[in-house]
This record gives sequence, C-alpha cells and structure tokens, in this order.
Amino acid sequence: MTAAARHAIRVLAHWDSDPASVLRSANEIMMEEEFGGRFVTACAGHLRWRDGGLHVVLGSAGHPGPVLVKPDGRTEVLPGGGLPLGIFPDSEPSTRGNRAGPRRPCSSSSATA
Repeated sequence: MTAAARHAIRVLAHWDSDPASVLRSANEIMMEEEFGGRFVTACAGHLRWRDGGLHVVLGSAGHPGPVLVKPDGRTEVLPGGGLPLGIFPDSEPSTRGNRAGPRRPCSSSSATA
C-alpha cells in the first residue's frame, strides 16, 4: 500500500503543485482500491523560489510533522495533521506554508523525490 501511495503522489505532483490537492487525489485513488482496511500516512511538499527566498508549502495526511533546523542549530517540529489516506473519502489534508532561509533543511521520517 505504501508503494501505491508513493507512486500516486509522485505522478499527481507532476500535474499539480498544491500538496493538499495532491494528497486529496491520492486519497481518492486509495479509496478506489481494495487494501483490506489498511491505510497510509503521507507528507507532500512543494518548494519554489519567491521574493528572494525559498517558499515551502507542506501538506500532511496523518503524517508526523517535519523538523525545521534553524540557522543557529535549534530545531522546530512543524505541525503535521490531517487524516491518513485510505480511511475516509472526504478527508482533508492539513497544509502549512513556510519561508525557508539559507541552511534551513527540513526532514521527516522518510523522503523521496
């Protein structure tokens, strides 16, 4: 199921830069398949340069929030949220926008490109 969700998110993200929309569409796909009551959490992000800085929009479907590492080395856990994919047909992912400065990587439990 995880592989199916990952593949769906990768494909959908090629046509839509809105992480919440990508996760909504992935949920629709997961709801159409028969996975025996299993579900998956996911986090999707879109990064782009805007106004001289990197702007990050994150969408979460039941996934723990990523960790933002600040320039001084301190860390901040960003909110996750939303409901996992494959449980409810009308679940709404949570979203958050953030401006990332230089040397501010974000990390989560896993990352795929």
